[in-house]
Amino acid sequence: MSQVERIIFITKTIEEKGGVTTKVLTERFEISRRQVLRDIEYLKTRFDAPIEYNPQKKHYHYTAPFALYKNSNEQVLISNAFFGELARKEELDPFVTTIVQNQLSDLLTTEYQDLTDSIIYLSDRTPKPNYEIFSKICTGLIHQSRLSMRYRSTKSEERKRKVEPLRLVNYTGIWYLIAYDVQRQGLRTFHVGRISELAVVENDHYTPRYSQEELDHYIKAGYGIFLGGEVTSCSFLATGWAQESLTTQRLHDSQEIQKTHEGIIITLPVANLDELISLLLSYGPAVKPLSPPELVERYRATIQKMNQNLL
Repeated sequence: MSQVERIIFITKTIEEKGGVTTKVLTERFEISRRQVLRDIEYLKTRFDAPIEYNPQKKHYHYTAPFALYKNSNEQVLISNAFFGELARKEELDPFVTTIVQNQLSDLLTTEYQDLTDSIIYLSDRTPKPNYEIFSKICTGLIHQSRLSMRYRSTKSEERKRKVEPLRLVNYTGIWYLIAYDVQRQGLRTFHVGRISELAVVENDHYTPRYSQEELDHYIKAGYGIFLGGEVTSCSFLATGWAQESLTTQRLHDSQEIQKTHEGIIITLPVANLDELISLLLSYGPAVKPLSPPELVERYRATIQKMNQNLL
């Protein structure tokens, strides 16, 4: 087992039993006493753990309250809930699911282990991914091989594309492929569910054109998943129930919220105005776009078209 697992076991045992002996550690992990002492020293130097040896009880214990990391049990419970829902939704292999959930459970103190069925995470009911498509994308990522695919656009137009796969991103329960589009010579975002055919192009390898930092910036630069090279600062007013709802949400890391007598004004960077408009429409009359003018005009045009559909 890794040092991380040993460190967690040491901390958990001290919390539950008041101390841990070198004998317990050497027998459980099949390591030497010298390695145990190195782990104890690592706890002291890396985490400032107040761990000392008690010669009377012949075990290591904490001389003051200590947690390896704050709210560790709660964080593990939430992680377990997230993974459980992911496993259900994506129909993961039960064998893999059991292994992961058992490992997560082992990180919990005894009193928290009974809470795993009480902490539940529910996500939207998006369809499970096509694992054959996933497998080929992963092959392209591993070997830096170009992919040939047939892709259906939002206008139901199916075209052949050749791409260099760079990232797989799950956003609001939907998987997207971030890739360099060879024909269009730029980064593009592809909805994995709209890929009808995919093949790894044999002996057609690529050299990455972007650093990890550049890709991170591309993904996180603006609100939403449909990204681009440029983002626009957009603002909208939220009132009533929308104000209450959006106050507790974070649409983007760099968003700004200004309180007014009418409600709150949210300002954030946006790469695709249609995606923001879709969000605003979901709040009905409780929101109003403010800027830029293009956002306001496109929002108004969308509302007018919706009205015409009711006539």
